[in-house]
Amino acid sequence: MQIGTDQTDTMDIRPLAADRNFLNETGRIAEDIEEYPEGIIIPVDKPYRWTSADVIRKIKFAACRHFHKKNIKVGHAGTLDPLATGILLVCIGKATKKAQELQSHDKEYIAGITFGATTPSYDQEKEIDRFFPVDNVSEKNLREKLPEFIGTGEQIAPLFSAKSSDGIRAYELARKMYRQGQGNLDATASEILQKSVITIKELELLDWKEGKGKTEISPEETLTGNKMEEPGNARNNRIKVTDNSGLGLPRASIRITCSKGTYIRALARDIGEAMDSGAFLDALRRTGNGEFSDKDTISVQEALSLFSPVDKEFRYFKVAGHTFGIGLEKPWEFAPVPPEKEEIIKRGKAGLETGVEPLSADDEAALRMENKNTHKADQVREDHKLKLFGYEPFASGKDENTGQAIFTITVKEKMPEWIPGTIYGKDTRIIIDNKDKAPYFTVYERDGEYFYEFRQLPDRRAGILRIFKDCSRGVFYPLAETARCRTLYQINSSIMLMFVQNTACKGTLLMHASVIRHKGKANMFLGTSGTGKSTHSKLWLKNIEDCDLINDDNPVIRSAEDGSFRIFGTPWSGKTPCYRNTDAPLGSIVRLEQASGNKIAKIKGIEAFTAILPSVSSIRWNREVMDGITGTIEKAAMTVPCYNMGCLPDDEAARICCRTIYEGDL
Repeated sequence: MQIGTDQTDTMDIRPLAADRNFLNETGRIAEDIEEYPEGIIIPVDKPYRWTSADVIRKIKFAACRHFHKKNIKVGHAGTLDPLATGILLVCIGKATKKAQELQSHDKEYIAGITFGATTPSYDQEKEIDRFFPVDNVSEKNLREKLPEFIGTGEQIAPLFSAKSSDGIRAYELARKMYRQGQGNLDATASEILQKSVITIKELELLDWKEGKGKTEISPEETLTGNKMEEPGNARNNRIKVTDNSGLGLPRASIRITCSKGTYIRALARDIGEAMDSGAFLDALRRTGNGEFSDKDTISVQEALSLFSPVDKEFRYFKVAGHTFGIGLEKPWEFAPVPPEKEEIIKRGKAGLETGVEPLSADDEAALRMENKNTHKADQVREDHKLKLFGYEPFASGKDENTGQAIFTITVKEKMPEWIPGTIYGKDTRIIIDNKDKAPYFTVYERDGEYFYEFRQLPDRRAGILRIFKDCSRGVFYPLAETARCRTLYQINSSIMLMFVQNTACKGTLLMHASVIRHKGKANMFLGTSGTGKSTHSKLWLKNIEDCDLINDDNPVIRSAEDGSFRIFGTPWSGKTPCYRNTDAPLGSIVRLEQASGNKIAKIKGIEAFTAILPSVSSIRWNREVMDGITGTIEKAAMTVPCYNMGCLPDDEAARICCRTIYEGDL
């Protein structure tokens, strides 16, 4: 159940309802309390003989341990007496702010009422103190009397209650008087407690059992029929219960719908008086509380199971000296490296050439046709194995890098229902909405957090990346209907976004480029998509000796303390599986453009800056990130030789470019 959610653009985020459906569908709560910005509500079926505080203590202990916090706010939205069962709304985190609102909702109860006797507590927690005639107690008379209680009126709470008088809880005075055998508790309650205005909306007689037909109970029957029941739960042995079933008194089962603040024990007393007798509550179950019914409830043990550790695998990777972690929650898992790729991965991890070449435009077209059937098959998510092979050469030891990771990203099993309520809430603002051309995405900001909504089509959501306030933690929520290949693409995009977010102020740039190393120095080729960067790199490998490919799509450059730049291979190499964990000094930056001839010219200053800028992966709506990026671009433009080249896709283009950069030394 998602409380108060509707599918509108003004949807407001509400607490997560960890109810029966949530337990069946999800089974556990995430280990980060910040994933629930408005908190959590658990509708617990409070056990018999447990106080409401007992339930809160149990769940609070489990929540603090689960969320790795010393203290977390945990409370309830309306107490239940120890001898009552049913809905107890346990509020966690910011949901505790909703407790008053939840308490104000109407309640529904099923009450068992015994006629012909009373107890000081109006229930079976205390022994019977008085017996009354039952001559006027019948099913017919009860049906006639019940409608008189429907409507708004005043009620005096039991003295055994949490009501206060002059700053003292009524139950404290009641316990003292009961122990000392002093006074009339009913009269004292009338004197010191203010009447409450309540509304009884519905009263329905569900069941009736006739008594023995006697107007008096003998002392022998009192002794045998009014027994103190020993508690079965040793931890609650302070709560005594009398078993009055052997007395054979008339009994009714009544369904009650009422307003906040109604004491059902007091209502039982008042109904008994209206029947010219006495009455007490022998059973009570809360079956409704606002939007919740007892069908939504889960047991205390089931509630505790929600805080069981999430089954996930974390792996750490290091790119350009920056460590980050990727976590996959079950059923997602890292796919094993297939045998045909083992050698490429092994060589890439050692920084050696992998034997792959850049894909030209013609090569890409052929590859798309070859993989057409494979991609079609992958439209159905048959398993949850993610082919993150490109990260393997950059694997880093978990123990040595856990505390050094600049960010972590966790892939969740699926997208929970409450996430759309977060990004479509009234307090959310749209940063950018790219719906006119692929890739389709929208960026939202709420309370300092970013939400990236990826789409397969302009009107079809595929997944959401949430980046928390400190930017060091991210969560990716895939949509169940999204094909695995598309999910993998979005996960890679999410990791790259977080990499940029966390390295931009560390002299690091994620580029869109192809990189060739020659004579120990790397040459980075820039250009818009379709310009021919990969083709140009392929021509270098064909025509220039002593060349190797470092990366063919997204290399990283990083500035050193001495002002120089190095370029690094990454797990992101586009359609060319060149995942090499290697690096080299950055010798040149060449921006390519298609032309009718081959011509290259050196550029400096603002011209060099503007040549580099379009090829940098950036987050343009984040000023801090952009300040870091532009500062690093400026340094690169001043220290690394930069060129503009108009070229043809021919051998001569590679020779001219190399000759110019290396001053004719081939």
